[in-house]
Amino acid sequence: MLWLDYALYVILWRLIRRTLWCWMAHTEFSPGNVVATVLRDHRPARHTCAQQAGSGRYAGIPVVRLRRPAKIDRLLHSLTN
Repeated sequence: MLWLDYALYVILWRLIRRTLWCWMAHTEFSPGNVVATVLRDHRPARHTCAQQAGSGRYAGIPVVRLRRPAKIDRLLHSLTN
């Protein structure tokens, strides 16, 4: 199982960047609810994922927890070589 456990600042930065891009491209997108949801759910979701990883129906499934986008890049690079 691959767990993308990015820090809140990474998620918010990507959300802001995507929102600006949509705004400049005149694409319909309302970030208000999304930002509130991220701020409200980030910590509880992280805690829930940590508890569920390796237990219950996920028991026996190896968990790879990646916390930085650079680690994803390294993992993908290693898989393609």
